Amino acid sequence: MDIQNDVEEFMQSADQPIETVPGYAATEQEVLYMNLITEEYEELLEAFANKDIVETADAVCDIIWVLTGLASTLGIPIESCWNEVRASNKSKVVDGRMIKDGAGKVMKPDGYFRPDLNKVMFP
Repeated sequence: MDIQNDVEEFMQSADQPIETVPGYAATEQEVLYMNLITEEYEELLEAFANKDIVETADAVCDIIWVLTGLASTLGIPIESCWNEVRASNKSKVVDGRMIKDGAGKVMKPDGYFRPDLNKVMFP
């Protein structure tokens, strides 16, 4: 499954530009995606409040879709960034378990590292 490719195919059919270099261009398309994210989030809140699992699933997928559209609009390589964040999150695991404090917050062990998205986006 390649979510970013799926979204970019859709964007191309809508004549929406896709950036390959990360950055802001102050375009109407950036604003459009920010508005779509807000709209879909509000739909998620409503579906969740109504305990409508089907509409919740629809809203979750729509949010992923519009977030990916924003990423493609801004030239953010989602898979590469995801892999870096995933590796960082996995660095919180020690011997197959996460260490938590008394409130349940996951602690950062000695081997933890922050994701280096700058390295990923600007190799």
